[in-house]
Amino acid sequence: MVLLVLLVLLVLPLLLVLLVLLVLLLMLLLLLTGTSTEHSIFYYNCRRGSSVSFDLDIALYNKYGSRKDYLSAGDSPLPTVWFCFALLFGGGAAWWLQTCKAAAEHVHSIHKLMSVLVHKEPFCTFRK
Repeated sequence: MVLLVLLVLLVLPLLLVLLVLLVLLLMLLLLLTGTSTEHSIFYYNCRRGSSVSFDLDIALYNKYGSRKDYLSAGDSPLPTVWFCFALLFGGGAAWWLQTCKAAAEHVHSIHKLMSVLVHKEPFCTFRK
């Protein structure tokens, strides 16, 4: 029993910290390797009193090798970051549930409320 409590209280938080560092490293790598640019299109009619009519079809995207990315500049790593943080929050929720089960006699209503929060957060993060 003591070994289980030590495992829950010492090893799992350390693993979560390592996971956070891994996510931050992944974000940094994605931002450094991306060569995204911002796109802008401006049209201005310089001749006063004249009218211009035309149709314009534009597809704006950033190319990463052969892959087309339709997200704005700097937004391309965000889905990966959101997924990693959803996994991180999911791990935190599992750790919290395991900790509450290990010390069931000391669980109060605030711990149950916190349990609802940590179980809701991965779904909200993943939904973005």
